[in-house]
Amino acid sequence: MIATISIRATSFLLLPFYSHLVSPEEYGYVYMVSAVSTFFNMVMQFSMHACISRFFFDCEDEESVKRLYSTIVLFISINSVIIFTLLWCFNEQLAVLINLPTVYFKLALIISFFGVFYNAILALLYVKQNAKKVSVTSICVGVFQIFIQLLLVVNLENKAMALVGTLFLNSILTFIIFLFYSKPFFTVNFDFSRARKYMYYSFSQFPSDVSGWLVKFTDRLFINKYIGAASTGIYGVGCTVGQIPTILFMSLNSALVPY
Repeated sequence: MIATISIRATSFLLLPFYSHLVSPEEYGYVYMVSAVSTFFNMVMQFSMHACISRFFFDCEDEESVKRLYSTIVLFISINSVIIFTLLWCFNEQLAVLINLPTVYFKLALIISFFGVFYNAILALLYVKQNAKKVSVTSICVGVFQIFIQLLLVVNLENKAMALVGTLFLNSILTFIIFLFYSKPFFTVNFDFSRARKYMYYSFSQFPSDVSGWLVKFTDRLFINKYIGAASTGIYGVGCTVGQIPTILFMSLNSALVPY
């Protein structure tokens, strides 16, 4: 909770500073990229990371944990490549459909692709109760994002691209962290015998994830589509300020997951 609050608090304190530099329309593009990339990320991982939290306790030894984790990561990798390729082929049509410039839509796709793997290693670290490692990692990622964001927003003329570029660089960093932490848990001995059970569980979790996304992000899509990016930006900033209380209970919920 301390790690989460320290990073989020800094972001909130910088919000008035950014509001003087970034126009509502530019903010609108950023919030749309965030909404779209979150959706693509969710579809690519298909709730498979939840299987780690569920089936970790069925593992009898460390080798079983490796087979579980590697099987889940393999599925996420294959699914991500397929979904990314299909969406990239129709990126122009989809960008027009949601009223988002193509360049931002493409960046949202790339951000979601590289960011999809981070949730898998986080799920494993949480369930193994490596609180210190999770906290240190969260702080490092947060500090990196704040530093890069300040640097780009101050120096780039296109503020929307500066903020979206920060999301892109952050996704690359989390992908590197995923590779670094995952190395001890990778194995080529995949657990295909239980793959059906994993997929069944993820399939049962996926509607819940989709409904959560619909509640949180569809309002931005409608506002951007029918009113414009500027109104989306103003609405998005308001939502960000309103999310302050959720930081507390989300941190506690994450700690309770292994139990």
